Order: sequence, then C-alpha cells, then structure tokens
Amino acid sequence: MCPSSSLAASQSHGLAALALAYFGARTLPRTLVEVPLEYVERAACWLRDREHVSGDLIGLLGGSKGAELALLSAATFPSLIGPVVAAAPSSVVWYGLELTPGHLAAAIPSTRSSWSLHGAPVPFVPASSAKPIATVQGLRLDPCYAPQLDDHTAVARAAIPIERSTGPLLLLSGRDDHLWPSTRVGEMLVSRMSRYGRAYDIEYVSYPLAGHARFTQPDPIAQPHPGVGLDLGGHPDGDARAQTDGWHRIAEFFARASVTGT
Repeated sequence: MCPSSSLAASQSHGLAALALAYFGARTLPRTLVEVPLEYVERAACWLRDREHVSGDLIGLLGGSKGAELALLSAATFPSLIGPVVAAAPSSVVWYGLELTPGHLAAAIPSTRSSWSLHGAPVPFVPASSAKPIATVQGLRLDPCYAPQLDDHTAVARAAIPIERSTGPLLLLSGRDDHLWPSTRVGEMLVSRMSRYGRAYDIEYVSYPLAGHARFTQPDPIAQPHPGVGLDLGGHPDGDARAQTDGWHRIAEFFARASVTGT
C-alpha cells in the first residue's frame, strides 16, 4: 500500500512496490465503508508470488486511513504481513466515511465500520456529536475524533490488536495534526505493544511542527486537490523537515527489514 509518490522511490531503493486502491475505483466500494480486508490479503499474496519478490512477508506503508488499514491488516494477517510503516496512524478502527469525490471535507460519518472481514463489519468507534472547527485553512476534524478516545468501552472493543502482528512497526505523526489525534493514538500503540512485551518491535517518531500524514517522498507531479477544504495542521518548515526526515526513516526501515528477512 504505497502512496503513488513513494512507488518509484521504493523501486529505486531496490524494493518491489505496489500501490493498492481499496475504495473509490472501478469494481471497488465507492465509499470508505466496510471495505473488505481481503483486498489487502489478496494483493499481498499476489505481490509475494511475483518472480522478483523474495521472502514470505510483505511490508505495508500507509498514511491516515491507509495507516489504520495497514496496522489492522498486520494484526489480521500476521503470517502474510511483516514490517509496517504507519504515518498519522490510528490505534482503533474508526467509523466509515461516505465520501464526496474531490471534496474530503464533505465526508459524512457513517453508522457502519470502515472495514469488514469475511463479510462481517470490524468493530469500530462510532462518530461523536462534536462538530469540526472552521479555520482560514479549512475544517479541523480532530475535535470530532478526540472525544471518542475517552470512551474506554468503545476503544477497548475497537482497538487494533497490533500485538498480534509480526512486526516491526514504524509510526510517524505530526504533533500539530488537526485531522485526527495521531500523536495520541501513536502513544496508545506504543503503550499497547509495551504491555504485551513487544516494546522492542515498535519505533515512534513525532514531529513537533508537522501536520497530518506528510512524511513520504514529495511527488513533483502531484497537484493539490481543489475544494478539499481541510485544515491538516502543520507549518511549512515543520512539514518540510518531517517529510525529509520521515522519508529517510521509511527507506532505512524497509531496507533493514529486507536484510533481516522480514
């Protein structure tokens, strides 16, 4: 699950890479609601079976909802998924989103899960009644997510059992993330891994002035999406430093993982 901006760069580092769509494309679910985890399973099996791919475990790289999916997939398919990079991660499964193409700020929280497994919805944290905060940059959605992390019953039910993963794990977050509380959930993931005796298998880097999910290699041909209308947080210098440092960490992480055979 490499973002397109990271695909060619992954190949230049000697890594086979596949950018995986999981909703909003032809033959796939139109919205981010009960997307089957089997998409990741089938894609990972396909990639593992390619002639020029070695090893028994596939690594995943995901950002935001993709990070949630990557971590959940690692916990669900530990014999297939190995190293994971999660940028702006989640420690829980969240409610699904009814998306308006090209206008993410118009996403409507669903009463259903984001993901499914074997045709059944994965337990999730439901949407809150809190409203986004409007700024000159757009809507800040983190106030809609943060209160739900205090619902200990919902969090326990929807927690991603990341201790079941094979690992290792690299988490990246921005402390000025205003889409969702990625720094807080990053700390929750580290705490969970420590509680299960897996502290050695997780690395967490949080960038002070960075916003949401801006840690992969810049894409020189990518264009901004007009009308997105979201305030992702971050400051230009902080985002730039996080992007540069984050990409180096990601490349080194997967290089180490490939050397150790995971």
